[in-house]
Amino acid sequence: MLHRTYESFNNSIKVRDAAWLYFLAYIYGGKLSIKSWKNDKRMGVNADEAFKNFERTGEVIITEDQYLSTNDAFDTIHKFFATKSLKEAFDKAIELESYKVKDSLYDYPVNKIPIDLYIKSNDKIDSAIEEWHDYFFVTWWNTNGSDSVINKWIKRVGSDIVDKVNEYHLRNYFYPNQLPEEITLYRGIKKDFDPKHKKKYTSWTISEEQGKRFAKYHFSQGYTSRPTESDKQVLLETKVKLEDIVVFVGGEEHEVILKEPVEIDKIRKLK
Repeated sequence: MLHRTYESFNNSIKVRDAAWLYFLAYIYGGKLSIKSWKNDKRMGVNADEAFKNFERTGEVIITEDQYLSTNDAFDTIHKFFATKSLKEAFDKAIELESYKVKDSLYDYPVNKIPIDLYIKSNDKIDSAIEEWHDYFFVTWWNTNGSDSVINKWIKRVGSDIVDKVNEYHLRNYFYPNQLPEEITLYRGIKKDFDPKHKKKYTSWTISEEQGKRFAKYHFSQGYTSRPTESDKQVLLETKVKLEDIVVFVGGEEHEVILKEPVEIDKIRKLK
């Protein structure tokens, strides 16, 4: 069924050929050197053979030294890989899993093209993902998790775009097949839990081990110094839906930010 779905647009054009067309038009801006790419097989087929197929159908012009994509290339790429939603893009990536090239030094994740194409076709989501890393790994952490930093991000980007960015990161890094209805999160604290403690946002993690790590150690001297162990170690656990997550921060700590109040499901004293 997959081959009939994806390979019926033109009998001579296959998914792997279309992957080369995407690579040419989107990744390299419509120009590739023939000398450098002619014999490349990272898509599972020879680049020159793929581009010659597209030369016959009008999506590629081959000059003496370059492969050039035409405007028709975008229509063909969209027929193979375009989706109407981020969820559909991830679902199509699962369908295309068998097209991943194995045991190749320069393989390309063909199955990820629908996701990349959806992001590139939605400028607001694309730019938000681009600036997300610097904003939260630099600005937010340098202000010790300031509430105002999160508020400015949401106001400037828009809550609907923030939700899409969160969905993208969660599926891309943790739940590629399907987002669960509920996500279990952990928060390590170094004192007894006080339900009356008021704070607008709190940091949690998808990783239980990271939650235990934050409960166990003081990092007041910074990450360049050796942390000291806490006398009191408590691990909180909660379950949330995707829309409950204010921002996915990520990183090695798999961090997410929730808006208080958060209903605590379990409180475990580790020490």
